[in-house]
Amino acid sequence: MDKKSKYITFIRHAESKENSGEWEIGLDNSIVPLSEAGFLQAKKVWKNESWSLGSYDKVFVSPYLRTQETFEIITQDVTPHYDSRLREIYFSNIGMEHGELLHIFKWLKTEASEHEYLFYEEKGLESMVSLYERVESFMNDFKNEEGSEFLIVGHSIWFKAFEAYCACVNRQKNPYKFMYENRNKPCLSNCEKRYMSFTF
Repeated sequence: MDKKSKYITFIRHAESKENSGEWEIGLDNSIVPLSEAGFLQAKKVWKNESWSLGSYDKVFVSPYLRTQETFEIITQDVTPHYDSRLREIYFSNIGMEHGELLHIFKWLKTEASEHEYLFYEEKGLESMVSLYERVESFMNDFKNEEGSEFLIVGHSIWFKAFEAYCACVNRQKNPYKFMYENRNKPCLSNCEKRYMSFTF
């Protein structure tokens, strides 16, 4: 069987009200909208793009509101495919103080062992292993997509797990060890883009 190359452009959503500090921690993370600055940011990044959305064989978007708004702000002509596996890492933090949530994330990045980092799921937090399994499931289906050029509009922590998948497929790295070793690597900035290629 002939191998085929596929290319993915990944873009993180524009600034949300959670990013700007305007969103109350404890509310549903899936309905966080873009901030006023985020709407302007999204318009600017799409306006400055030299490529056309029509050049993509398929566009995938996380079903969360901030990713939908980032994409839909610039087009009504391209129909995106919403996939729940592209959503942000899940945390049910209702009733949790903001400082407590930040403390957990800081602990996971700086003090947790590899096992704790990968499998921690207390306080309603989805584990990194579960997140990676979502990425892997999505990519297993993605292999069968027709075409070669794709766009994903998603989230920064999802992209960290996606990078681990790329390291596994392209460089035969252990994806879980890769995630742990790169846990302190800065997340993508709002509207930052990355380009990935695969040969399946």
